[in-house]
Amino acid sequence: VPAPGLAAAEAAAAALADRSAPAGPFDGRVRPVAAEAAEWRRRGLSPSALDELAACPFRFFAGRVLGLPEPEEAAERGELDAATRGRLYHAVLERAKDDGLERALVEVFSANDWRVLGLYPLLWEALREEMSVHLRAFAEWDAEDLAKRGMRPRWSEKALEGAPPEGAPGGVPWRGKLDRVETDPATRRFRVTDFKTKRSARWAKPAKAVEAGETHQLPVYAELAAAALGPGWTFDGASYRFVETADAREAELTAADWSALRAPFFARLARRLEEAADGRFPIRPDDRDPGHCTYCGFAAACRKAHSPSRTRAERLIGA
Repeated sequence: VPAPGLAAAEAAAAALADRSAPAGPFDGRVRPVAAEAAEWRRRGLSPSALDELAACPFRFFAGRVLGLPEPEEAAERGELDAATRGRLYHAVLERAKDDGLERALVEVFSANDWRVLGLYPLLWEALREEMSVHLRAFAEWDAEDLAKRGMRPRWSEKALEGAPPEGAPGGVPWRGKLDRVETDPATRRFRVTDFKTKRSARWAKPAKAVEAGETHQLPVYAELAAAALGPGWTFDGASYRFVETADAREAELTAADWSALRAPFFARLARRLEEAADGRFPIRPDDRDPGHCTYCGFAAACRKAHSPSRTRAERLIGA
């Protein structure tokens, strides 16, 4: 006769292998997360958090409910990782508004030299020159485009937070740092800009991604900016602007796009937040290249390779 502990373990293993079994903790079905949901309502959620919840609830659960750290990808000494590259571009563009581009280049790159970044000196010199070329070309295009639109930068790297607008879901406020908000005081129009290093499939079609509920950055930033500016301002669009993609500098979410997508966007987000508060965090695998599984730090804890788990997770989504 098996020992009681062994019998329980065998029963648990059998249940995990049974596709028809109800979803359990190993499938992302846990108790309602009342304390965590209360904290979301107190502190708010950023667009990146909402993106994670949309892409894979289990990743959101592991990182933002359990608080597990995602391991950072180690960069070779001969490489500059994408996150650092983007951070340097943002720092230069932010400082350039006050100090001018050339001075900003000197100041930012001097404060982040090869020693700080862990690069070989000659490699850093080549990268610094390459990035300076990209920034000069981008800044020239950006200034010309703003002039054509009749817009001027109003806020840069602006941290905003607040209650969701009327019709937004769940009582969970939003927060984020906006790369730039541009305005035309004469017509009371405003736009939102987010800088990206280069164009990719993830950023190329904002309206399509918003419609699918895959991205939250431009919509959330548009709503936060509208609330901060106050009554009387008209949203004129939001866009990603790409520093290194000279032949396709911008991908835009137009005002008409957002007007049409706003209500279903809020409804979908409300449903996801309700599912999360109820303790439903199923795996949602995306094995495309690049899909979100390719850059997830929780692969070792994920059961996406277990077919019964995938089946139960599919039933759990929207249950």
